[in-house]
Amino acid sequence: MATINELVSTSLPKEVAHMFAFDMDYNITAAGSGQSDAYAITKVLNIVGTTAASTGVRLPATRNGDGLSRVMVVIKNNGSNTLSIYPATGESINAGAANAPKTIATLGSVILRTIGDGEWIG
Repeated sequence: MATINELVSTSLPKEVAHMFAFDMDYNITAAGSGQSDAYAITKVLNIVGTTAASTGVRLPATRNGDGLSRVMVVIKNNGSNTLSIYPATGESINAGAANAPKTIATLGSVILRTIGDGEWIG
């Protein structure tokens, strides 16, 4: 699947390219014990292969300085422990408290979508 930069190089506007680019990150190792040191998600499709107890991943900011809203992120937990998914600093998931994680069980998956600056649902 093409990356955003590859699609933009064909003169497709960035706003449209983001809808069609599905970068994948395979076999992620969840990290840290909180938001600040969790593994930083940078792709649309993410397969977490290793989840030690109390580790997690951190979503990208809903707006990441490039003028594009992060529309969707898919995360699959193939690890042996529950995975914590943290929003970017100051953001929230499912109208929860700012910076609070969402968890998904072993072999679970989630599709997260932005509904505005600083807000994810899924």
